[in-house]
Amino acid sequence: MPFDNTTIRKLLSKDLTDVLIRIGLIAILVFFCVRVFAPFSGLMLWALILAVALYPLHLRLAGFLRGRQASAATILVVVGLLLIGTPMLILGGSFANRAEDTYSALQKDHITIKRPDPSVADWPIIGKRVYDKWNAAATDLPAYLKQYQPQIKKILSAALLAAADTAGSVLMFLASLIIANIRAVALA
Repeated sequence: MPFDNTTIRKLLSKDLTDVLIRIGLIAILVFFCVRVFAPFSGLMLWALILAVALYPLHLRLAGFLRGRQASAATILVVVGLLLIGTPMLILGGSFANRAEDTYSALQKDHITIKRPDPSVADWPIIGKRVYDKWNAAATDLPAYLKQYQPQIKKILSAALLAAADTAGSVLMFLASLIIANIRAVALA
């Protein structure tokens, strides 16, 4: 039975519609997969870099441990966490304590600034301005802080943001180290 043009068009349009729907669904699925994975891409990249970089050390340690791959990977991660995590915890705790002490001292007006040496005014280009600002802060710190409060808030927020970014990066690095270990243990 020969096909006429209308039958062929109906079959092609039905097949084309099915193909377009499937392509659309696949595109939507890929889009959502990328959206879900995107926040973890940096973490996974670091885990891959660490796994490749630490592999020779892992092999030597596994040889020393008579082929126990999981034990070698766990030792590497624990040492890495101790070498990087411990100083970061100490630094973070010290930073938090110092910030709290400074805030308390500011609230109670217990912070004083030493008066500048007159030779500061003789510095080239910026000396006079630095001396004037420093002297104003040393003379009446609460008024000085009140006068420059917007600029101080801007600087402090930038500093806190930088500290938070640094802490986040270190935590991401430590998490990457753990993920690299999980990968090495899974392959063992």
